[in-house]
Amino acid sequence: MIGTLYSNTSYTQTLQSSFQDATAKGKSPEAASNDTVLNRLASNIPGMSTDDLKSLKEDDFTPEKVANRIGDFVAQGLEAARRNGRSEEDIQKMYNAAVAGVQKGFEEAREILDGLGALSGSIAKNVDLTEEKTMDALNAINPSQVAESTNARVSRLMAAERYQEAETLSLKVKTQDGDEVTINFARSSQYEGSFGIEKDSNGINAAEFNISRSESSSYRFSVEGNLDNDEIDALQNLIKDVNEIANEFFDGDVQKAFDLASEYRMDKTELSSMNLQLTQSEQYTSVAKYRGVEEMDSPAIAPGKRLGHMMHNMQEAAGNPKLGFMKDAASFSRELLATLVTQDIRYRNSDEPEKEKLNANLDSMNNLLSSQATAFVQEDL
Repeated sequence: MIGTLYSNTSYTQTLQSSFQDATAKGKSPEAASNDTVLNRLASNIPGMSTDDLKSLKEDDFTPEKVANRIGDFVAQGLEAARRNGRSEEDIQKMYNAAVAGVQKGFEEAREILDGLGALSGSIAKNVDLTEEKTMDALNAINPSQVAESTNARVSRLMAAERYQEAETLSLKVKTQDGDEVTINFARSSQYEGSFGIEKDSNGINAAEFNISRSESSSYRFSVEGNLDNDEIDALQNLIKDVNEIANEFFDGDVQKAFDLASEYRMDKTELSSMNLQLTQSEQYTSVAKYRGVEEMDSPAIAPGKRLGHMMHNMQEAAGNPKLGFMKDAASFSRELLATLVTQDIRYRNSDEPEKEKLNANLDSMNNLLSSQATAFVQEDL
């Protein structure tokens, strides 16, 4: 016991001499005390050398940076042990040894500095703060606490909803030979929603909400009946053209044209005659310029021109010579237009007053188209 006491006393005296030598060589008491703390920590933390801490520049010696350096060193050692297959029990023992080494290092550093009468004022505060920050860094990587956090009881609440709707529409076409052809249209809509919330035993909450909706007014169609490839192609082009007209039906100018026709009490025949004065060439190349001139002369006519273009397109589509196999292409086109408009998302999502208005305008348009078709037949006769 006496020999051990004598040995420890001699060792302490040696370290005190090192402190005195450092101050004699021009180092400040604070810098010399920092060296003392670093030496004692490096000597007591398993696997750590003085060089691991001395790589800190003198100006970088702050409680936070020393704490981070020690915490990173111990964390890297524990992770390396895991990669080498060490058990969690062994890893916890390694961690405990590192903590014990840090505690002993600070204890020895205080003993040395106190023996020199230097453990006071700013030096004492710096040692205390360095120890506090270092222990905080080590507590953050305590394997037992990390495991408890990982194994925390988690409560979850999940809810999900899915809705899917598919509709099939059918239209019938009669050929000149008296055969009946059925055209089937497929339309689909889908809605999905989910909500989730979880809370673990540490009081950490997480919530997630997701909703998606997809709806389409585009249609897939199939034909049942005796038609050749050319006739099917012609029918497909007609459906495509009428679908574009149905889309244009919702345009603001077109709807305004119906409003103005009602406001100015335009006769249907007058509106029809006015609308059909444009040629197809004017429709595609001079519409903007033509409409600009008309708007200066009469604001009521410009929307009517837009309606006229749409009706002209409808007549062109139904009058395609390749549709000659159909008994009444014009009548079918009007029925197709009404079907596509009333199945459109914009129509379906409208409130009742708006639907009534769209229905009235659609009826007016189909009446105009019907009267024009009758007039053309009479001219041909």
